Amino acid sequence: MTPGNTGTKSRRRLIPTATVIAVTAIGVGVSITPAWAAPPIPDSGTLTWSITNQGDTPGNAVSSPGQPATTEFDHNVLNAPVDTVYATLDATVAPGASAEVDVRGLRPDGTWTEWVDITEETAAVLPETTDSVQTRLVVTASEGAAIPQVRQIDLVGWDDAHAG
Repeated sequence: MTPGNTGTKSRRRLIPTATVIAVTAIGVGVSITPAWAAPPIPDSGTLTWSITNQGDTPGNAVSSPGQPATTEFDHNVLNAPVDTVYATLDATVAPGASAEVDVRGLRPDGTWTEWVDITEETAAVLPETTDSVQTRLVVTASEGAAIPQVRQIDLVGWDDAHAG
């Protein structure tokens, strides 16, 4: 895991399973970068962190069409509490495939909140403020679709309940 948003790779928003993208393409592994409407992110008071894939793309575990592969990453201890998290992916996701990100927060009693989805248009709103966030990546591919290749997940979090 590396802090901050470094590098010049193109960033793509999340592509949920329900999203239908009409594209005419030749070949497999075409990277699609639709123009998403990201949620409003505060100008200040945000924390950023990144998860870099070390070659263990969970897509390698997809053994049959429609089967998801899930990777839960180590949690990140943040410098301040957050209750809202948004993510962007540096990934190649072909039509018929998806890469989804969920997050959850660590409660003061040591238990985790439920997983909350992040979509291309909405940030995850955790049920309570936390300074430890865990990220989960779920990839799927329909028959004939290339398995998503996720290189990096960039996250930004903030405390929306106390934003000024």
